[in-house]
This record gives sequence, structure tokens and C-alpha cells, in this order.
Amino acid sequence: MRRMTATMAGLVAVALLAGAAARAQSDYPFQDGDVVVFLGDSNTAGAGFTKVIEQYTLLRYPARDVSFFNAGIGGDTATGGAARMQRDVFDRGADVVIVTFGINDIVWGLYADAAHRQAYLDGIRDIVVACRDHVPPVRVILNSYPLTNGAVGQTEPNPTQQFLQAMSLDAFALATSLAPGVVKTNDVFATMWDVFLNGRKTSPIWGDRPSIGGSDGVHLSDFGHQLWAYAMLKNFNLSPIVSSVTVGSTPPRSVATTNATLSQISGNSALLSFTRKDTALPINFGAFQAGTVLQWINFSGDLNQYVLKVAELPTGSYEVEVESHVLGTWTAAQLAAGINIGPDIFDAWWPQTPWGAKALVLTGMINARQELAAEPRPGAVVPGVGSERQHDRQSAHHHQQPHPDGAARHRDAVCDAVRGAEGGVRRTACGGAEVATWWDDRLCPRIQFGPPSSPSPADAGEGTEPTRFVAHGRHGSDSFPRTAGEG
Repeated sequence: MRRMTATMAGLVAVALLAGAAARAQSDYPFQDGDVVVFLGDSNTAGAGFTKVIEQYTLLRYPARDVSFFNAGIGGDTATGGAARMQRDVFDRGADVVIVTFGINDIVWGLYADAAHRQAYLDGIRDIVVACRDHVPPVRVILNSYPLTNGAVGQTEPNPTQQFLQAMSLDAFALATSLAPGVVKTNDVFATMWDVFLNGRKTSPIWGDRPSIGGSDGVHLSDFGHQLWAYAMLKNFNLSPIVSSVTVGSTPPRSVATTNATLSQISGNSALLSFTRKDTALPINFGAFQAGTVLQWINFSGDLNQYVLKVAELPTGSYEVEVESHVLGTWTAAQLAAGINIGPDIFDAWWPQTPWGAKALVLTGMINARQELAAEPRPGAVVPGVGSERQHDRQSAHHHQQPHPDGAARHRDAVCDAVRGAEGGVRRTACGGAEVATWWDDRLCPRIQFGPPSSPSPADAGEGTEPTRFVAHGRHGSDSFPRTAGEG
């Protein structure tokens, strides 16, 4: 067995190199400078799928400055969403609004009738017309309502799901007729249903597939949110290749790259090393992602291919090592065809690759920003976002206590936040009571709230020193810049 080493350079420097690649992938709906608002109900407020969309965007398109806001409110309807367009969408400077309503419009299926369908369509009409007539227009991505539950053995959508989907498709036709240049539709339900019906359902190692929804049949589980995000991204018709390199094992070497550059290539089929600098990085889902996500959703194949190909290797087995971490052993034929090393599943507990570590740090930053903006800290005034808008966006925790009239109750409970006079203390008047909230700007100095509201992948690490990617006896090296905390 031979060895290969590779230096994967560019996790931090990646944002500086992505110009040509970003232009080549300009069909992605979020462009440089965009402010994106998620407008919806408690499933949107839960922030699960929104965080996956954000992380995927920042990793795959790091040269783009894209900011994300979650304007989901538990219990809300299309009518309620239309009523808060100015405050929650236009006042935030939105360029794109992702709209997902429906389940509360028919009161969880209790009022799946023509009158409630029409009220929903009227609300969607008002949202679309407001975005179309705004100067400049705000682009709309209109989702069908996601699949929120599925019973074992179920082979067709239940009556509520069927009604919701028909109502969503009616909204698609209405919205595109009103603003064909502004609206894009995304049938997430159809894609989620296809995975539910035809995807893998059990594993000898991981057991049965996780449930899509909770016990109430309305609110999505963590797995359901990941499936929702996958459906949205897949329906954007992206190339599955995030980044790819091909290198010949012996001179004169064949070299081909997609969203990457190669340098410092040396060695031969016995020990090959090189430096790889990428302009796009794969998403990762943390510990046990092999069982919790990737066993059931084809993120890796459809959306997240981080490919390494090595040509002209003699028959045999080759070991690939990155930063002293052995990723695995592959045959010459497998390496010639290309291996996808994007999913950092080489250790269930901790990332073994610099791109896996980068994704993990970025996830932590996104989660921290969401937490600081959420209701469990009433009255927190987040720098860069007007205090009058802090609590009209309700927390992810509310979706555990849903109610059909939740939107009205939420609007009644909005708190007006004001800055306190004592150092790091912020105070809020909420229901006549004062609640002190502590805030230390030093906790997250790199995280910005408000445009730009989203962390850059470069913020997750320091410096541009490449990490080492070695392939033992079997193939070579890819390299990435060292992330914060690496030795």
C-alpha cells in the first residue's frame, strides 16, 4: 500500500479566490450583497432549515456577502405575513424574501375549505404585489408547504397534505402570473415526499429513518428541517460539484480543477503531495452526521461533492491523509474515477479535515447569532439591528407551544427594547415588567448582526497557513488553510 499526501490550502483564503467561480455559478438565487429574509410561521421560526441554507450559502459561495434574517412568527398566516412586509422585509433592506405559509391558514387542516384557501391566496397576492411594486423590486422565492409528517407505510399524502399542496400550486400559478420576473417557485413538498416515499427507510447500523415531524404532525423535527433545506437547494438545480481536482501521479502531470487551484505538486505514485486552494467548500452536519443525515438524504451526491481524482496510478491500494489524519484507503481505480471526501465522516465524534472543522465553527457562529436574536433573551438589543424590530421575530422555542391564533397573540406580546444605562445591561419593557439582559460585545466580536448579518467563513479561522493533506502509499495531497485552534 502506497501513500499520498496533500495540502488543502485555502479554508481561510478561500473568500479571496472565488471571483471567477462565483460568476460561473450566478444562477444561485442569492447574489453578492443580498439581504435574505425568511418569512413564515413557526416552522420558519424554528430556524432549522434556514440555518442549513445559510451555512451552505456561506461555504459554497464565500466571496458573496449575503445576510440572512429569520422573520418567522409562530401561528402566522399569509395574511399576517402580508401585514408585516414593511417592518419585517422592506425595513431590513431585503433583496430576497423566502415565503412559506399554509398550515395555519387552514388551521392545521381543521378548516381546509374554499374560504380559507382564498384567504391564503389573497395573502400571497398581497405579498407578491408588494414585492413587485417595491423600488427596487424584492425577489420572491415561494415555497410549497413542506412535508411535516409521514406515517410508517404511508404511500400517498394524507387529506391535509393533499389540500395544502393543491393550495400551494394554486399560489404558484397566481404569483408567477402577477410577477413573472420577480417570483421563483420551489416545490419543496414534492421533493420531500419523493425522499420520504422512495428513499432509504432503514439501516442495519443506524436503525429506522428519523421522523420528519413531531407528535403534533405539524412541526418539523431536526431531520425534517434538514430534509426541507435539501429540497430547497436541490430544486435550485445546482451542480453537485462543490470543488474538484484531478492530478496525474507522475510527470508530465495532467491537472484539471473546478473551483480550486493546485500548486506545489511533487512526488510520484509512491508518495504524491500537492497544495489545493478552493473557492467553495462542502457543508457538514457535525457529529454522527453519517447516521442522522447522510444515511437518509443524498446531500453528498446531489449537492456536496468535494472531489479528489488521481490519474495514472499503478494498480493497488492508496491511503489519503490530511493534516496527519488518515481519511481512508482507496484503490487506484476508485481514485481515478474520483472520491468524494466532502462529508467529514471519518470520525463520528470530531472533524478530521480542515473543511469539516471550518464548517463546524461556522455552524457555531450561525447558531450563536440565532440564539442572541431569539426570544429566550427578552429585550436583548443586538448591535446593528433596530431595537423596535427585535421581538417581532419570535424564538425557535415557541413552535413547541403552537396555537392557531398564535400570530395575533405574538403581535400583542411584542416587546419594545431599550438600552439601559448600566454598562453591558440592556433592559426591556415587556408586559409592564422590566427584564435585565446581559450583553458583552466581546463574546462574539466577529459576528455582525444586521446587514451584513451573517458570518463569513473566513471569520471562523485565522491566517492562511495551509493545512497538510497527505495520502499514504496511495495518493497525494490536498491542502486547506489552518483553522483556528489547529496545531
